[in-house]
Amino acid sequence: MVLCVMQAAIYPGNVLSLYMKKPSSFKYKSGMYLFVKCPDVSPFEWHPFSITSAPGDDYLSVHIRTLGDWTTELRNLFGKACEEEVNSKKATLSRLETTVIAEGAEENTK
Repeated sequence: MVLCVMQAAIYPGNVLSLYMKKPSSFKYKSGMYLFVKCPDVSPFEWHPFSITSAPGDDYLSVHIRTLGDWTTELRNLFGKACEEEVNSKKATLSRLETTVIAEGAEENTK
């Protein structure tokens, strides 16, 4: 399932938060996670992150602590996109591909 990143923020402690539009048919429970792939970082790597939004929210969010090479590069890419957005006043955040695995069923859509 490909999701569009609506908002990104970088917090103290090198934490990147990503907010994505939640598909209306997507249901999840607290404690579930999703896999994230960012082709601009690596075309083949997928990384799991806990979903930090509540099941009743109309968006999905993840908070990613920058610890390794992949998360550092992801933070840097979104940092540049956020900086450009602030400077140009345009909402042009990069797309982030995700595959969501919920209750053993995997969905891939575009």
